[in-house]
Amino acid sequence: MLHPDRVARALPDAWRAATAEDVLAARERAVDAAMTALHGQDVVGSPEMAEAAELAWEAARAADTAGRVLGAANQALPRPEQPHVRLWQALTIPREHRGDGHVAALVGRCLGPVGAMVLKCAAGEADAEFQRQTRRWDLAAWQAAQTELRGRGWLDEDARLTEAGAAVRAGIEADTDAAAVTPWRTLGPAATARLAHLLEPFARTVLDSGIVPAGNPAGLTGAFIGGVADGSPSGEPSGLPAAAR
Repeated sequence: MLHPDRVARALPDAWRAATAEDVLAARERAVDAAMTALHGQDVVGSPEMAEAAELAWEAARAADTAGRVLGAANQALPRPEQPHVRLWQALTIPREHRGDGHVAALVGRCLGPVGAMVLKCAAGEADAEFQRQTRRWDLAAWQAAQTELRGRGWLDEDARLTEAGAAVRAGIEADTDAAAVTPWRTLGPAATARLAHLLEPFARTVLDSGIVPAGNPAGLTGAFIGGVADGSPSGEPSGLPAAAR
């Protein structure tokens, strides 16, 4: 959740430098290069990669994007030709679909962007200083959010979750998971389990590479639950297969 001033400063320059079509084409080239470099040509060209891409694409097309602007925007993009790029895009759709649902769960509890990050950090999912600096929120805004959450009884004096705060956080995650279930329910238990099985070695390669830093904004812990890399404090699969993170 970037500070609005950062977005307002960057976007006009971005659109002067390149069109949306230019940016999307560059993103596809970058995904191709990054996945090939990380996994190797044999893996990106493997039958397992192609099968995973097809299953993930089927799930992604089933995502209900009403009220989910980022999920809808990604779902509207054309199907990539290369299976490994298709897999990345297919997993980006439910990731953003879930993110949109998560925002709705936060808004429903009157949590703004800084308060949401403070709560996430208090749950031990991310590093507070990393979150604040990369999102460009000043210390005063961060401390004001902490004060507000203490007033609501969700944080203690050491900025850790209270029992009430932990219950709120668990409720947010449960609501987010429930809102994200449609793609996987449509795909069905057997195909979803098969996709998770196919994705696990790809996800392990990403985690073992060290390119996902500790304290990452996604809260990815590196723990595998039922073939899915977990980023959810509730211990339930997040609705996001691991390779998309």
